[in-house]
Amino acid sequence: GVYTGGRPLALPKLNLQFLTFHDYLLRAFTLFRLEAAYEIRSDLADAIARIAPRVDPFGGVYFAGWARMATKTLGLSVTEVAKPNLGETVPALVAAEVVVSLGSFKEEIREEWEQLREHDVLFLVAVHPPAQAQADGSSSSGKGKGKGGKGKGGKGKGQGHGQGK
Repeated sequence: GVYTGGRPLALPKLNLQFLTFHDYLLRAFTLFRLEAAYEIRSDLADAIARIAPRVDPFGGVYFAGWARMATKTLGLSVTEVAKPNLGETVPALVAAEVVVSLGSFKEEIREEWEQLREHDVLFLVAVHPPAQAQADGSSSSGKGKGKGGKGKGGKGKGQGHGQGK
């Protein structure tokens, strides 16, 4: 099966003895990837909880709270999609321009957003109402929200710094 995050995941132990140096590096790298994925998931869950998404009477989503590095996107345009690398099916690069409004944030938080540059990793998360709200006959295109992640690795060009340049 596929791991969905609903149950604890056993991590491989890094014992003091290994068959080869390559085995040690592979196990250490696997452990690092699992820890990084857990940190990213925790950061996203924290940001989503802080913005407090709610369902409005029309079946759409609004945010009752706020988070330092999370906000609604006003626009997203894909500027470049590169062909997949040989033997792969996903694009080698997807570049996009993200437009956000920072008017409701304090100056120090706006400055933090303005410090985002190319190659900084942003997570764009779509928040949709639960299936129950959609089953009532109302349709919605959930509002997106971006979460800035500095130093978490990844590919892409983050060109949405601050005023949507």
